[in-house]
Amino acid sequence: MNKSSNRSTLRNCVYTAISLLVLLVLFEVLASIFYYHEYGKRKLALAELYYTVKTNIISAREIKEKKKIQYRNQQLVRPDSSSSMNQAVYDETIAANQFVYEPWVGFRNKDFSGRYVNTSGFERKSIPAFVQKGADTLTIWFLGGSTLFGFNVADAETIPSRFADLYWKDSTQKKTLRIKNYAVPYYYSYHEYRLLSLLLEREPQPDLVVFVDGLNDFWSYGNTYDLKPYFSEKVAAFMNQQQVTVPSITNDTRLTDAQTDTLARHYIQTVALAKQLLTNKGIKSLFVLQPVPFYNYPNRNNDPVCSKNEYPVFAKVYPRLETYFRNDSSYLFLGNQLEHETGLPFVDAIHYSPAFSNELAVLMYQKVKRLF
Repeated sequence: MNKSSNRSTLRNCVYTAISLLVLLVLFEVLASIFYYHEYGKRKLALAELYYTVKTNIISAREIKEKKKIQYRNQQLVRPDSSSSMNQAVYDETIAANQFVYEPWVGFRNKDFSGRYVNTSGFERKSIPAFVQKGADTLTIWFLGGSTLFGFNVADAETIPSRFADLYWKDSTQKKTLRIKNYAVPYYYSYHEYRLLSLLLEREPQPDLVVFVDGLNDFWSYGNTYDLKPYFSEKVAAFMNQQQVTVPSITNDTRLTDAQTDTLARHYIQTVALAKQLLTNKGIKSLFVLQPVPFYNYPNRNNDPVCSKNEYPVFAKVYPRLETYFRNDSSYLFLGNQLEHETGLPFVDAIHYSPAFSNELAVLMYQKVKRLF
C-alpha cells in the first residue's frame, strides 16, 4: 500500500512538473509572438516581458509621484488660485509638450488647444497678444527656449504676456503693440537664429526681436558646442535606421578652458550673426542672458522647488559674457537677478514661476523703452 502510494505521488509530481514546463513553453511562445522578442535584450521573451512590466509599474509610480510634486509646486507659486486651475496648468503643459517635424529647423511645438496652454505653428499664445492704442503699430518678436515659452505656466503668465500687460498699463505708450512669442522648448541661441531667418521669409517684418537665452546654451552645452539642434541624433538615427536615445543633460565638470572658450565664442558669434541680420533689415534687437538656478543664487538650498544639481559651466561662462557685453546697449545681462531673491522664482526645477516671469518682464520692458 505504501509502495503504491509513493508511486502515485511520484507520478503526480512528474505530471505536475511536465505540465508546468509545457505551460512555460506555451507562455514563452505566446510572449515571443506578442512581445516582439527579436527586439528584446534578453534571451527569453518571458524574462523580457517580466522586466518590461516591472519597469512600467515603476515608471507609473514615478509619474504619479512627479505629478504630485508638480501639483504642489503649482499651488506654492500660485497660492491664491484654485487647486483645479493649478492642476490643469500642469496637465495641459504635459499634454502640449509634443513636437512635430519642421523643415529647415528640425522641429517645433505640436499645435495644442487648451484652457491655459495654446500653441499654433511656432507661436505660443500671449494674453494679450494685441494692445490697441494708436494708429502706428509696434511689433515685437520673442525668441527663446522653454523658459520664455512658459513651461508650466498659463498663456497669460509667460514673459511676453506680462510684457504686453505692462505696455497696456503704460500711459506714455501711444502705439498699438503686437506680440509674438516664438519660443520653442529645447531651442537655444543658434537654433533661434535659424528660426529667425525662416520667420523673416514668412512673416511681416517686426520692429524689434528679443532673444532670451542662457539655460539651453550652456546646460545642454553639447548642442551649442556642435551647433546642432537638440534632437539631431534622433533624426540621424532615423535616417540610418538605428536606435538611439535622446541626448541627456550633463553636468560634466571636466570641461577644459579651450572647450569653455568654444562655448562662449559660439554664443557670441550667434549674437553677432543675428544682430547683423536684423540690422541689415532695419530691425532693432535685444539679447537677454537669463538667470538660471545654477548661477549666483545664494538662496537655492532654501528654495523648495528648483534644481539643486551643480552645473559649473555657468560659473565659467556667465562672468565672461557679462564682461564681454558690458557696453553693448542691445544686451541685457540678467544672470545675477537671483542674487537677492528670497521668494519662489521657479515653478519646477528650471522654469520660472508666474511672479518671477513678471519680474523679468519688467526688466525687459524697461530696457526696451530705452531702445525706442
